[in-house]
Amino acid sequence: MRPVFITNDKGEEVLLVKGYEFERAQAGKLNKKEVQWNERVLIVNSPSHAHQQEKGLERRLETAMEKLNALTPERGKGKKQITDEGELTERIEKILKKHKVEGLVIFNYDKEVERQEKYVGKGRGAKNREKTVVERIRYQITKVTRDEEKIKEEKERFGWKAFVTDVPVSRLSFSDIIKCYRQEYRVKRIFNRLKSRLNISPLFVKKEDQIQGLTNLLNLAVRVLTLIEFVVRRSLQEDNAKLSGLHPENKKKKTDKPTSERLLKAFSKVTLTIIEVDDKTTRHLTPLSELQKEILKRLGLDSSVYEKLEIKKSNVEKVHFNVKACG
Repeated sequence: MRPVFITNDKGEEVLLVKGYEFERAQAGKLNKKEVQWNERVLIVNSPSHAHQQEKGLERRLETAMEKLNALTPERGKGKKQITDEGELTERIEKILKKHKVEGLVIFNYDKEVERQEKYVGKGRGAKNREKTVVERIRYQITKVTRDEEKIKEEKERFGWKAFVTDVPVSRLSFSDIIKCYRQEYRVKRIFNRLKSRLNISPLFVKKEDQIQGLTNLLNLAVRVLTLIEFVVRRSLQEDNAKLSGLHPENKKKKTDKPTSERLLKAFSKVTLTIIEVDDKTTRHLTPLSELQKEILKRLGLDSSVYEKLEIKKSNVEKVHFNVKACG
């Protein structure tokens, strides 16, 4: 196993992954021509990823076992009993499947039969009156335990991943490839922004040039979002600083990794008010807050860039007519 170490936020060197690699020959056709190449396959195990998977499994096991124990309550008013074995096993399987712990939990249940003699028909009983036996059946889960051997086998598979590349060792070493793949979420996040934030799909256009033009425009927009985020985060990292006030639900919360969406939202209440009275025009721009000034500073922009939007500075006059506002 070859280890790959990185330096964490605390300046400590920690194990990122351990693994091995091998090469295999591949072949295919491209434009009806036979193409051959070698690819490298990296099999790695991430301790941190394995730890997170173990924590998730433990939570699911705990929840599933609680639900199984509560499935068959003791007899009592308002407590529904399960009287059919097929229904019981179906509900047990449903719980195990929902929490993805099938085969990892051992359970036992008993069939309880309560017999009671009753007179046939209505009316009071008599010495020679015919009787019948009525049975009340219920199923009761008696024991729910963990299958520790199976759980151990499941955990041994946690944290493993396979990466494939045709990049030669001369360009990227084993550790270089691991570190590159570790940043793959950033690429996925770009496509997520295109789909969820910028609504690239569906495109309500019909002509080919319209589709191409709109796609190029949205690609430009996502690049601007990515650049804003990168520049602000880099500035905060260099100064070992954090921004507060970006989370309305917790205004005291600080972060050194703000998203572009939250940075832009900080300017959402900006308005430019234009008041016209006869030949006189008054303009008023919402003053910048300390947070907004800090964001502009982190972007390397002077606050005058914002203040110039006012065009003409003047005192705001209160009027009751002919008011225009844009924001």
